[in-house]
Amino acid sequence: MFAALVDLTSVLFISLPIGCAFIASKGSKYGFVIARSIIVQVGVIAALIGAIFMLGSLSDPDALYPATSILLLAFVYAFIFRGVAGLVVNNCEIDLPLEFEFKFLAAACFIFLLSLSWVISVIGDFFAFMDFGSALFLLASISCILFIGVVSDAENILKLVADSLPFAGLIGFLIGFVLCLAFADDPAAIGPALAFGFISLLYTNCISVFIKLAKPCVNHNSEVIGWHYGVFVLIGIGSCWALLISLV
Repeated sequence: MFAALVDLTSVLFISLPIGCAFIASKGSKYGFVIARSIIVQVGVIAALIGAIFMLGSLSDPDALYPATSILLLAFVYAFIFRGVAGLVVNNCEIDLPLEFEFKFLAAACFIFLLSLSWVISVIGDFFAFMDFGSALFLLASISCILFIGVVSDAENILKLVADSLPFAGLIGFLIGFVLCLAFADDPAAIGPALAFGFISLLYTNCISVFIKLAKPCVNHNSEVIGWHYGVFVLIGIGSCWALLISLV
């Protein structure tokens, strides 16, 4: 029974970014701070990859099982480590390191991008994760956040971008859901509308995690993405699927 709770792809995809956090911190305890900051987002990324693949594989029920496994189990693993990292950070004095070495930061970012590419290649193809509208939404979101940061004289604009992008992605996610409702009488338009929502949220979280690995200081005293964010996304994905099934 417990064997069903073990999925190697999900374990590796969650473990590799955690390892990246400790690589970026050169193996120091600050790695727990970075990992706590990104782990729920990594779970969201895994869930979205599974959801996007499922969206393109509705005609092949056998292909849905691996995607569903990654979607759900990645969340389980992410929440478990989020709890562990939270206990360590809350019960230990962890100071911000004086400096970070570029080679370690570059290695951490490279491994994260490699793991992202790997999990996409395992369950689908790269073209399914490319969407021009979502890319424009990402650029518009970053531009708006940068503008707000400049106008408000934010001390650390990169920190503002990293903290704000996941929530900007939720706006794209909701836009996709609204578009799905607006085109309820046109089944051919429902898939692209949901894809826009899923991929917009995927892009924003990927960039946010990349920034947090490339510039670890932004994780210091930052607003941590908590379990409620992941639960909201999971409920949103479930709602989208329920709507899709009812309409199609």
